[in-house]
Amino acid sequence: MSLKLGKIESSLKILDLLFELYPDHPISLAVKALVYGYSIIYEFDVGEEDEEYVLDLIDELIKIDSNKLNKVRYYQFKSTILEQIYKPEEALEEIGLALELDAGVVDLYYWKSKILASLERFDEAITLLENSMKKFPENNKHFLMQKAHVLKQAGDLQLGLEIVDKLIEEFPGEDSFYNNKAYWHLYIYKQNQDEGIVDEANKKAAIDTIKFVTENYPKEGNYFDSYGEILLTIGDYENSIKQYEKAIETEPKGWFVPASYLGLGRCYEGLGDYRKAEANLLKARKIIRYCFCHIKHKKEWIDEIENHLKNIMELKQKV
Repeated sequence: MSLKLGKIESSLKILDLLFELYPDHPISLAVKALVYGYSIIYEFDVGEEDEEYVLDLIDELIKIDSNKLNKVRYYQFKSTILEQIYKPEEALEEIGLALELDAGVVDLYYWKSKILASLERFDEAITLLENSMKKFPENNKHFLMQKAHVLKQAGDLQLGLEIVDKLIEEFPGEDSFYNNKAYWHLYIYKQNQDEGIVDEANKKAAIDTIKFVTENYPKEGNYFDSYGEILLTIGDYENSIKQYEKAIETEPKGWFVPASYLGLGRCYEGLGDYRKAEANLLKARKIIRYCFCHIKHKKEWIDEIENHLKNIMELKQKV
């Protein structure tokens, strides 16, 4: 729990106590790998331990723990670390070792497809997902959603949207699918806009869908953040601000909050209010270190924050 809350010092104290009580038990080594592993992924400052140290810890765990499922999860955790520090080929190898140990662990196939897609091996990823749907039909909705994401990465937005629409038809109670639908319409709108094509239909569909989501699931702050992002993308800064503020108000400790403050900063920058833009961007910079999100998103947000802060500084000098 301390690690989840970003209280790394508390986690280290618990770790020290665990090693004192159970110095030779695999669980002590597992917790140590977990704490230091996540400290690398989320860039917490815990000392001199680097990624090689953590990977060696996991290798040691795999050797000493006789439980097969535990070994599978160790390989998976090692794969997660490698993927998030931009070593996808090595991550793919580790998830392959996990599958060799136990081919019945469903989420390993999902994770492997993500790594294949990151390597732009889209056909392999889709084939894997389609085979997984045959093997684990009870998990089809998750595999289908992942297939839509792979198609998006491959550039086939329309086919991805068709899958999302099919999922909504089959599972009308799944709110996350509506959120995805709003984004897919936004992606297509943006793609057409970049090509000089006026696309009011997908713009309207994106807004209508995310409005439906926020009205029906008002306790989910992430959906208001999505609404804010959609409005920001189409240039409606003032209404975007209202949605970002609602996102933060609804879930002030949500994983998406750094992105909400970043969005607010961009909106105020677009409106020419550089003081408020800078204040929100600095807030995003301050809290982003505690964000338990994919490291890729975290790094992208950090880069975007710094670029906008630099741009605002230049704009303020011209005023």
